[in-house]
Amino acid sequence: MSSTRLVLGNTLSEEITSKRGIKQGDPMSVHLFNAVIDLCVQKLNCNIGYMMGGEKITYMAFADDIVLFAESKEGLSVNVELLNNELRKAGFEANPGKCATISIDARKGKWFSDGKSFLTIDGSKCRRYPLRRPTGT
Repeated sequence: MSSTRLVLGNTLSEEITSKRGIKQGDPMSVHLFNAVIDLCVQKLNCNIGYMMGGEKITYMAFADDIVLFAESKEGLSVNVELLNNELRKAGFEANPGKCATISIDARKGKWFSDGKSFLTIDGSKCRRYPLRRPTGT
């Protein structure tokens, strides 16, 4: 448990107690967060991913964002569930309102998004981002 106070003008606030999560602004916060995320992503099914440059890519992490890759919606759903379970064990939770999917299917050498929502986290549907026009070659 940690606590903090705010200074507004010349006034010091009452103590604000935090009972969970990682304290923002603490120099150790980023290291603690990364350590927890590293442990969580180790539980992902590494057979699920996308072949790129001769290697199967299961996930990529950027600061506090995680991108999961899969060749099927079912595979993605499996790894989302695994990750969500591990995050819960660590006292974290995914925010479905901040989660999104981009579903891309390659047909006849063209990449396009099917634009259909399919992924849920704790019963809440994730947003989907349709591509406006075909991309790729």
